[in-house]
Amino acid sequence: MSRMKVPEFQKTLHSKTGFAIIIIIG
Repeated sequence: MSRMKVPEFQKTLHSKTGFAIIIIIG
């Protein structure tokens, strides 16, 4: 369970970070 939760959390964090960067640049 922990192993499956880590990738999901990382993916969400990465997506959120990328979105934030786009907003800042935009």
